[in-house]
Amino acid sequence: MPLGRRIAEAFGGTKTVDEKFDNLEKKILDLEKQLKGFKKIVGVFMSNLKSFQTTTVGTAAQLQAYYESDPEEPMAEFFSSLGAMYRDSLENKYPLLVKNVEERVTSAMEKFQAEVSVVKRRVKERKEARLLFDHYKHKLDGLRKEKEKVTVQGKLAGWKNKEKFHRNEKKFSDAKNNYEHINNAVFDEMWKLYSERFTHINGFSAAFIKMQIFYFSAYGKQNAMFLGPLKQALANTKKPIMSPRKGMSSQSLMKFKDPKPPSSSKPEEKRFPDATSPKQSPNQKKNDSP
Repeated sequence: MPLGRRIAEAFGGTKTVDEKFDNLEKKILDLEKQLKGFKKIVGVFMSNLKSFQTTTVGTAAQLQAYYESDPEEPMAEFFSSLGAMYRDSLENKYPLLVKNVEERVTSAMEKFQAEVSVVKRRVKERKEARLLFDHYKHKLDGLRKEKEKVTVQGKLAGWKNKEKFHRNEKKFSDAKNNYEHINNAVFDEMWKLYSERFTHINGFSAAFIKMQIFYFSAYGKQNAMFLGPLKQALANTKKPIMSPRKGMSSQSLMKFKDPKPPSSSKPEEKRFPDATSPKQSPNQKKNDSP
């Protein structure tokens, strides 16, 4: 394709316009952007999921560290088992999910992307045909004007560009036929791809959602299995034990006891009067006399 035509269009030169074709091409380009966006969505999700699982492993280890002073505490064993499950999920189950996503989701996206790429290459071929058509159209228009001028002047018989005119007429006709053919063909290819877009999008979107559902369903069942052991560990929590300090006798511990009874408790009722009991009244003495 002559460089002059490209330069002319770059600086605002006229060109053949097919609005329906151009609008459909824009939709194909937007579709390609959506594909790239979906690929990014999958990448961000998988990265965040790995970060989440890495965090669960670290959290279990941190909580287990609370029991280092007494590893026989039931909760210490519980967090050890929970951490092992989280590590298995991160090191074994997550890579399997990545593999499934690559096989079923990423491959489906790449297949659709390949079809888009084929259509884009065809659009480039159509553009080359359109540029060649416009080149000979513009060139032939100039020769026609020149022919009209020499005809008015009565000099057509001696016109030096007569053969050039006929030669470019043939080239223009061939370029026009080729452009119209490829323009219609590529339009149909774009339309087919665009009209079938949801067949592809629904396919890899559904596959991605299914991967999540199956993964989290299994992950939820694994976690649910730890509810029973958690309750058992809590029920078996060691009871606090009161023990004297090393080297202190039981007598020395007595001074830490409060000799006074609690304020809410009643004083012990004396079964027999003693010297500290109140004196008897005169009536009491008379009644007691023989």
